[in-house]
Amino acid sequence: MADADIIELSPEDEGQEQDPRDRDRKTVAKWLKRIKKEQRVHEDFREDAGESWAVYQDDQPGRTVYYPLWWGVVQIMRAACYSNTPVPDVRPRNSERNPLFKDAAQVMQRSLEFYLDQTDFDEDLGSTVVDYLTAGMGVPRVKLDAEIIDTTDVDPETGEEIIVPIITNQIVRVEHVPWDRFGWEPVANWAHCDWEYFEHHLTSMEFKRRWPDANLPPTEENQVKQESKISNRARDRNTQKLHIVYEIWCKRNREVIIIAKGNDAPLEVNEDPLGLQDFFPNPPPPMLN
Repeated sequence: MADADIIELSPEDEGQEQDPRDRDRKTVAKWLKRIKKEQRVHEDFREDAGESWAVYQDDQPGRTVYYPLWWGVVQIMRAACYSNTPVPDVRPRNSERNPLFKDAAQVMQRSLEFYLDQTDFDEDLGSTVVDYLTAGMGVPRVKLDAEIIDTTDVDPETGEEIIVPIITNQIVRVEHVPWDRFGWEPVANWAHCDWEYFEHHLTSMEFKRRWPDANLPPTEENQVKQESKISNRARDRNTQKLHIVYEIWCKRNREVIIIAKGNDAPLEVNEDPLGLQDFFPNPPPPMLN
């Protein structure tokens, strides 16, 4: 990709002191502008991917005879790429005789075995491989699910009763992200990518359940521009007037910003929720060039 396609950071990104409301408004406007540029730069890729995906799904109005040649080819290639659940094998990096290292490796291996047994790892990885073979991009991401309950405690300084959130359960899992709901900074090399985003389509109830005080984003942006290039199930869900929310992972600041149109401030800003070395919740997505 040409260097001219790279979205440069504006001087406003440097975080100069300003009114918090004004800063929030500029933050939302900045990210919406970046996402719009990214969608324009990658428009040709998504159109080609949509055409290939429509053939795979047999979602081509007007066709009376269908021979699933592409579907069959993808299934054969999928089996060649991923056919069995991986078997964890964790060992110390070096041949250490220290039993502590061996015990730690065994704990990690058993944790991975438990995770593979308790989650839909095969389904998510299989869907990722199909996306890669049909649309040219497969995106798996890591998510941390936690169950939190509020308990009461006494503030040792004031003696007043306070609410303390307690984590009762949490699990890390891999989730498949549909190829058309992932965007990334247009760069020539993934190593130079400073931000990416995930697009979430929520009903009004789902949106208000999570952000009760926020404004509902407009729904007209949710209408798929090329209806002939999406599956019937996706089209049926699209008629529910869904609201788009953008989950942006900014590697430069190591923070996650969640925004939606119609709101002058981010819905959420979370600092490095996973604490991973490369920050992003996904590996560099496999792409067909």
